[in-house]
Amino acid sequence: MHRVRPTPQAGFTFVELMSVITILGILATLTYPRMAQALRSPHDTAALQCSRALITAQVAYHNEHNAFTPDVAALDPTMIGRACQGVEVDSGAAPGTRARAGTGTLTASAGSFSFTAWHPSGRTSYHTDYGAGRYMEINGRY
Repeated sequence: MHRVRPTPQAGFTFVELMSVITILGILATLTYPRMAQALRSPHDTAALQCSRALITAQVAYHNEHNAFTPDVAALDPTMIGRACQGVEVDSGAAPGTRARAGTGTLTASAGSFSFTAWHPSGRTSYHTDYGAGRYMEINGRY
């Protein structure tokens, strides 16, 4: 009597597939924190650029009106328009406060102003104090 042998099937076994999926999962968990940090970095840069643009616009406003303004809308939109797109600004936000939306206002007097700027998707907020005998300060990483 002649026996018929089954032909071996080409492909991977279940154990081989599961070991590849496990290795890929481990690699993904190792690289995710770096990827998330790299994705937040442009947003932090945008907040810093907005802070610098607001300082430049405030100095230009002061040169013209001899006082700083608490209203961001009163500043020259060509100086801050693109730089502050998507960035939140608030006068009353303490450094490190980013939980709520910004009011778009600054704390300002005749000789000084201060504000905090942050991007909702970023990790850093930047608090700025300018004028009144103080040096300009931009503090980040809160």
